[in-house]
Parts: sequence; structure tokens; C-alpha cells
Amino acid sequence: RRIRHSLKTTDASRAEELRAHTEKRAWDVHMYGPGVVMTFEEAALAYANDGGEARYLVRISEQLSGITLAHGVTLARITPQVIRAAAKKAFKKGTAPSTINRQGIVPARAVINYAHAQGWCAPIKVAKFAEIKPKKKAVGDEYITALKPYLDDRMFACVLFIHTTGRRIGEA
Repeated sequence: RRIRHSLKTTDASRAEELRAHTEKRAWDVHMYGPGVVMTFEEAALAYANDGGEARYLVRISEQLSGITLAHGVTLARITPQVIRAAAKKAFKKGTAPSTINRQGIVPARAVINYAHAQGWCAPIKVAKFAEIKPKKKAVGDEYITALKPYLDDRMFACVLFIHTTGRRIGEA
């Protein structure tokens, strides 16, 4: 297969080096598949160009660039532990686990699974960090009483029924 593109250099030795790199990349894709040479950054760019949410990809992509290659980590080398470590490193100490999950792990997992759908790599399952869910406190009778002036009689009766019986809105 002939590959024709500019290497954007006038230095003969640099041009030969870039030619050899391009040839090696083409052989690797042919022999082992695109996941061996495609980086996370390239997959993230393709994901964003295909309509994926790019809002949180920059932070995780910065962490995954430069890990193993000059241009970033290849898809074949990304493991769940690599993604968890990169997500943890992308946020300062004390960031809530829910934020790390939502802005780090979920976008990275979406890019990898998008790449899998394109046939570039295997799918991945990454465990989220344990989230601390706050305890919900029920409102008291004084809250319901304070609500009465703002509701008509039928709506107040419905709210009172839900509050006293523990029914769901759909049941009421």
C-alpha cells in the first residue's frame, strides 16, 4: 500500500527517520491491529468528532499523554488500573469520588468503548471509586404545616396523604 503525505521537513536524515516510523506504524497496524499504534488522544478526538461529549476529555487525556510513547499511551496498553490512576492524578487531593468518576473514569471508558465499536481495541470495564452518598432526612410535620398557605386544599391534602402514609407520588 502506498502512503503519500508530506513529512514537513527539509532535513534528509529527519525525513528518513519519519519515513521509517510511518512504515513501522503501517506494518504494526497490518500485523497487530490499530490498537497497537492508535493513542488515547486519537481515539478521544475521533469520539468527539463523532458527536461524543468532549467536555471532560481534556483532563484525562492530559494524564494519559506521554505515559509510554512521545504522543501518548496506545489503546492496547490501557488497562482499568491505568485509567483509575490517571483519573485520580487528574484531580487534586480531596476531590469527591463522584466527581472523579463523572469527570475522569466515565469519559475515558466512553472513549475506549467507542474505539472498540470502531474495531480499534478491546472493550474495557473500569470500576468506579466508591461514592459516599449523603443520608436523606425526611421533613417534619412543621414543614408540612408551613407549606399549607402556599397550596390549595386539594394539593395540600395530597401532600399530607403522601407524608403520613409514605406513599409514592404515582400512588397518590
